[in-house]
Amino acid sequence: MLTDAEIAAIQETITGSLPDTCTVGALPAKTSDGAGKWTEVPGATATVACRVGPLSQNEAEIALRRGVSASWAVTLPAETVVAEGAPIVWNGHTLEVAVVLEYPYELSVHLLCTEAR
Repeated sequence: MLTDAEIAAIQETITGSLPDTCTVGALPAKTSDGAGKWTEVPGATATVACRVGPLSQNEAEIALRRGVSASWAVTLPAETVVAEGAPIVWNGHTLEVAVVLEYPYELSVHLLCTEAR
């Protein structure tokens, strides 16, 4: 079992090794217009460190098992808040989060993404 200090040190090392930055967007929120209809309000965005690359064979198999044809693996710093369906803009590409992978310890946030259309 890792201690809190060990987890924090690993998180810091991973974050320091992420070579790029990207903009992570939140899903739009719906608010009532007071007349029985809803208005979408754009979600907040944050610019964070990232690593983006092609899926590994294991990641591709996970995506296929979930019924997703993801083509990008994205790593973000631990505790970055992101949901499936959220947009990520990186190096001229707009990606959409298809799968948020979960692990016993959150050392980083690992995503499987599709190219947005």
